[in-house]
Parts: sequence; C-alpha cells; structure tokens
Amino acid sequence: MRITNKMMSGNSLSNINTNKEYLDKLNNQMATEKKITRPSDDPIIAIRALRLRSNLSELTQYYGANVPDAKAWVDVTQSAISSTKEILSSLKSYADQGANGTNTASDRQKIYENMNALKTQVYSNGNVTNAGRSVFTGYRTGQRLTFANDTEAYYRDIKDTFNAADVVKASYTEGEIKMDEINKLETTAYSTDDVTQEQAIMENEVYRIRLSYDDVETDTDTTTLTYRKNLNGTQNPSLSIPSGGKDPVTGVINKIVLTDETGTKMTLSCEDGFTHQNSPITVDDGIVTVHNDGTLTFMTPDGTSDGRKVYNISADGRTITSKYSETDVKVEVLNSTDAITDGSDTYEDVYAYMKLNEAGASAVDGNKGKIYMLKDTGELIMGSDIATTLSELPAVAGVDTISVKYNKTRFSEGDVQPQHYFDCINYEDGTKYENKSDDNILYDSHEQSIYYTVGTNQSVQINTYAEDVFDTQIMREIDDVLAAIDGYNNAEAKVNKLKELSEKRSGKDEKVEELLKAANKELDLAKNKLQWTYEDAITQFGNFFNQANQAETACGTVENRLNLISNRLSEEKTTVTTLASENENVDITNVAVEVSEANLVYNAALMATGRISQQTLVDYI
Repeated sequence: MRITNKMMSGNSLSNINTNKEYLDKLNNQMATEKKITRPSDDPIIAIRALRLRSNLSELTQYYGANVPDAKAWVDVTQSAISSTKEILSSLKSYADQGANGTNTASDRQKIYENMNALKTQVYSNGNVTNAGRSVFTGYRTGQRLTFANDTEAYYRDIKDTFNAADVVKASYTEGEIKMDEINKLETTAYSTDDVTQEQAIMENEVYRIRLSYDDVETDTDTTTLTYRKNLNGTQNPSLSIPSGGKDPVTGVINKIVLTDETGTKMTLSCEDGFTHQNSPITVDDGIVTVHNDGTLTFMTPDGTSDGRKVYNISADGRTITSKYSETDVKVEVLNSTDAITDGSDTYEDVYAYMKLNEAGASAVDGNKGKIYMLKDTGELIMGSDIATTLSELPAVAGVDTISVKYNKTRFSEGDVQPQHYFDCINYEDGTKYENKSDDNILYDSHEQSIYYTVGTNQSVQINTYAEDVFDTQIMREIDDVLAAIDGYNNAEAKVNKLKELSEKRSGKDEKVEELLKAANKELDLAKNKLQWTYEDAITQFGNFFNQANQAETACGTVENRLNLISNRLSEEKTTVTTLASENENVDITNVAVEVSEANLVYNAALMATGRISQQTLVDYI
C-alpha cells in the first residue's frame, strides 16, 4: 500500500487533534475539579452521581431538619413534664406538711392557697408549644389543652373511663350542725328540737368513683355505666375461612367464620374483602363496626347474664385482637342533696342513702346493686355488690375496663378540654349532633400519635399523650384536699362560736353545751377526714409523679434514640459525601501530572509531524 505525504499529514493532524482534545479535557478537569461536564462523558459516573446526590439530599433533610425539629419537640415536652413533676412534688410536700397534725389555721390557709394555685398551674404546663404547635394535643396542634377562660361549650356523650383501682371508699359526716342552729342559740327564742345531739353526728363511708369533672349533666335522669370482662369459656374464640371464603385469584378473604368460646359459629361476609372499609358486611346475628384503620368490631346482641360479647378483628379478617363481654348498669342521675324515696323512707341526700354498715356492705339491702351519678360533685356513688364487681375486674388489653357517659356545658378557666382525653361530641349550639352535623364535631380518637420521618423507612413517635402526664384526677385530688380543709375550718368555726356563747353564759346553758359537744365531735371527725385526705393525697400525688416520671423517661428514650439516629446520619452523610466526591471530583495532583504528560506528548507529536512534513517526493527526484 502506497503511503503518501498527504496521508501522513492527515493522520498526524488527526492524532494531534486527539491529543489536543485529551489536553482540553484535562484542562477542563483542572478548572472545574469534576471528572465529567456532561452525562455523555461517562454515563456510569453520571448515574452514580444522581443516585448519590439524591441520597445526600435526603440525608441532609433528615439530619439538618427532621431530626433537629423532632429533638426540639421532645425537648419542649421534657421541659413541660419536668416542670409538672416539680409541681406534683410540691403538692405532695404540702400534703406531707398538712398530715403532720400540728398545723394552725394560718398554716392550713397557706396550704389551701398554695395547692389551689398549683391546681391551675399544673394543667397550664400542658399548653406549651413548639414553633406555635401545641405538643400535648395530638393532631390538634392549634388547640390549647385547657380552656383559657370560663367557657360555656356544649360537650355531649363524654366517655369517661376508669379501671378497678378507681373504685374506692370515701367518708362523709352525717348530721352536720347547721349554722342556723348556732345563730338561734344567740337569742332566747329557740326550740329544743333545733339542737343537734352528739349521737346524731356520725362518720359514714360510701363506695365511689370520681368523674373527671364536677358540675356535669345528662340529657335524661339516667345514664349507663358499662364494664368489661375477659371472655373465659370452654375454648378460645377462633376465626376460620370457610370453603369459597377466599378469592382464588386475588387471595382476598371475603368470608370468615367466628367460633366463640362456647363453640357457637357466626359467619361474617364482606363482598370486596375485609381490607375495604366501605364494603357491605353482613352477619348472621349481631353488629359489625368498621374502624378508620380497617379493623372490625363484632358485637353480639344483649341477651345473656354477661351482656353482649365483643370481638375485635384485624383488618384482613385473620386475627381476633381482643375479646371481652360488656355489661350495662343503669345509673340514676341526681344532685348530692336530692331526696330519694324508697318505700316509706325518704333520705335528704344520696350519701346517707348509700352508706355502708360496719361490715362494709350497703346499709340498705336494696341499694347493693345501685349506682347514682351526682351531677354537682361529679361522683358515682354505688352499692357494695356492684362496687365489689367493678373493683375485681381484671385488666382487658387495649380496652377501658369501666366507662360512663355524661354531658358538660360549663367549664372553668384551666379545665382540660374534653376532646383531648375522651371520645365526645361538641355541639356547636347545644343541638343534637345528628340534627346539625355540619356545625358539630365528633371526637372519636384522643390518642393521636405524631411521627417524624428521621431516616429511610424509619419514623419516631415524638409526642406524649396529655393523659400520660396531666391526669384529670390531679385536679379532683386537689379539690378533695381543699374541700377537707374547708370542712375542718367550718367545723372549727362552729366550735369557736359555741365556745364564745358558752363563756358568755358561764357554761350554764344546757342547749349550748349540748350543741358544743356535738360540734366538738364534728370537729374531731373533720380532723380525721382531713388527716385521711392528706395521707391519701400523699399516695396519689406520688402516683401522679411516678406517672409523669414514666412519661419523662419515655421522652428521654426518644431523645436518646434521636441522638443515635443523628450520629448515624452524620456518619452516613460523611460517607455518602466522600463517595460522591470520589465519584465526581478529580485528584488535582494526578490531573496536573497527566496535563504535563499530555502537553509533552502533544509537543513531541508536533515536532515529529514537522520533521515528516519537511521532506517530500520532490527531494528524491
């Protein structure tokens, strides 16, 4: 093959241009410090760069925003809980101080004022916010935990819940002296019938449950208390899929058979499968409720001594998550001082009507299974038989053992808002929910978990439920102490006034002396009740403190977890940043060496080409 000078020149120029392109590439890398300037330069590097940059962007979001925001939320929560613990500790200290038995009237007044002030403050801590969002109110971050002012709001069907430990004995004094009796003794115009005898003053006990509020209401003169017991039968309830109950193509379960603890079988059918909330569900006998998460509750009708049976079923229809029976008990609704007629006997107040005898049973046999709701004091007063039943109820997993519904309209400043603690309905103007659904709000989920995404497929619950820290019974316990102090002060005032009358009359007035004996007995009982109330408050405030301490510990656990996640994200971010740098960035030192080598090769190519081009075929002719 004949090689001409033109061919040689062309090849030389092509090679020189290739060298120049390579040198230009190295110069660009030197200037930009990047391996490529366009994806076509190296598709593999480009693809890896996109993936690493996306990963780094996510890590930056998690590490720089999500985790710090979650930490800030938890820090605010911990601070509020810590402050609440200090208040609960102070309340316990005041109860300790009151229980020493050496307090003067001035001491009692200080305890009263301090505890009354702390009652408001303890719930105020629940109104703390993080970046304008309330931290203890679940999804309702724009709402306060408590009412800012005295408020009239129509809350209906507040479902207050309790457990066996909430059924306790409470004491009261029967036959208290009325101040009118003492005032009559200051004149000569009084009747011997007006004078309370010492033996008429008695200390009695009743069984009770304290509601979360006082001054409650009901739409009728009765309501219902429901209690729940685990189902114990000859066999465990089970679910099975009958023939044809599963779609052979999709695998969707559309029919299940529930066999209860007695062996009775009930069929539940769902046309589109149990994971579809809006699908019609048919059942042999009973009621099916589909919840927001797709789970089912199957409830048999009442008709047995144990009431109705309830089975909670998973959304796919495969598992019974809990099983129990529900029994309803009628509750009469009254004020504490209402008269009650039972046959030929009429009692002036419910406490005397429901008192216990020395054996701890209801003094009136017919009262053993009765329950009264006292609207003014917010108490359930019950007979000994139903109290025993409720106090012996074992815990049912995931279910409130005891519940009762009532209404409330008048709220004081600092009262907790019901929707943050209870299932309830807020009637905008007092009308029925079903008649005005646009204006009324149904609250059916007060335990609302807020999760922050802090990593790929990783989230952390950052909020604490209000009820885990600010138990509604804190307010009720303080109210009991304040009422006991008031009771003691009132009894002491009666004794002091009667002593003054006795001194004026040189102790010769038999009626004054008789009433003074009764007043002294009432004072002794009031002192005993105050002492018992202080001692109970020490225990209860200790329990509330422990409850808040557990919530703080849980917050600390979340904070520690966030710190670990933050450290891991920091390390991962550093690793990804390094990988991204190694993938995209050039080593300047190596590139400088390559530029020098390429430049040397380029110059050598120029010299060689120049020499080849100096001689032509003419030079040999």
